[in-house]
Amino acid sequence: IDNAPSCETVPAAAEELGHKVLEVTKIDETTWKIIIRKS
Repeated sequence: IDNAPSCETVPAAAEELGHKVLEVTKIDETTWKIIIRKS
């Protein structure tokens, strides 16, 4: 993801839908990696 607000809203939305957020990692100043396990 290359949008700072999305690194918070995407995991929150996934959890609300019952999915498990396994990892949120900042790769550099503008890029984050989010790993979600779909339930």
